[in-house]
This record gives sequence, C-alpha cells and structure tokens, in this order.
Amino acid sequence: MPLIYLGEVQSVLKEEGINAEPDEKHYGGRAEALVYQSRWKKLHEALSDLQVELLEAEVSWSDEIIKRQSLLRECVTSLF
Repeated sequence: MPLIYLGEVQSVLKEEGINAEPDEKHYGGRAEALVYQSRWKKLHEALSDLQVELLEAEVSWSDEIIKRQSLLRECVTSLF
C-alpha cells in the first residue's frame, strides 16, 4: 500500500473545505482519493506548462522534440 502521510490528508481535506477527525469517514477512501487527485493535479499542471514550452521548442528543433516528449507521455501513462 502506498504511503500517505496524515499531514497530507489533513491538507487536502482542508483545501476541499472538509473538517474531519481521523476517526471519521472522510479519512477512508475519499481522503485517499483526494490525496491522489492532488498529487496528479501537480503533474498535470507541470505537463501543461511543458506543452507550452514544447510548442516553442518545436519551432527551433522541428519535430524531434515532440518525439522525445512522447517518451515522457508514455511514462506518465504507465504511472497512471
């Protein structure tokens, strides 16, 4: 089972506006799902920023940069 710190759960619940004690139902599957959504959100934001940079890089380096970026996308897909 992947490691999820209590502080990470509390932070995500706070961001969602959920006030819950560790023994409440929110600390179960819903809290875990929110933690993973938060983690993936950061990755998606980074990939979005990268996409902007890749468009600019394609002008300078042609489609070679796009081929290399596709390897990264395959890794992200595998992770997901």
